[in-house]
Amino acid sequence: MKSSQRMMVREFCASDYPRCSQIFQRTWNLAFPTAVQPVRAEQLMKETTDERMLVAEKDSTVVGFASIFEPESFLHHLYVDPDHHRQGIGTLLLAYAEQTAKAELSLKCQIANSEAIRFYKRQGYSESGESGESTIGPWVRLTKA
Repeated sequence: MKSSQRMMVREFCASDYPRCSQIFQRTWNLAFPTAVQPVRAEQLMKETTDERMLVAEKDSTVVGFASIFEPESFLHHLYVDPDHHRQGIGTLLLAYAEQTAKAELSLKCQIANSEAIRFYKRQGYSESGESGESTIGPWVRLTKA
């Protein structure tokens, strides 16, 4: 890869909260235009308490993040800045999360977020049969096939 397109995954640090909350808000609002919400760093901190967080950087700029609740090997968040979609960043983050997890990861995905479900299926995940309802609609659990 050219140096102008260098990507890497690293462990999260507290100074990443503002940028990651921006990414979370932009991606969420794009995926769920009927449930638009502001996301502040404090909210992201609260949602990810006791979770291991990773960030993806491209050219030294944070362009995505993931959080994992390790006791359950549960991928709670994986968001990539919409300006950087389809550049392999989500794949890189997910692969790093899988490689460093203590067990196979699982996740929940809103059924309305069909783009995310397609992404996870391309990465080898499938619907486990577990599903439910959240405040924004139905979700499905995905596990590695």
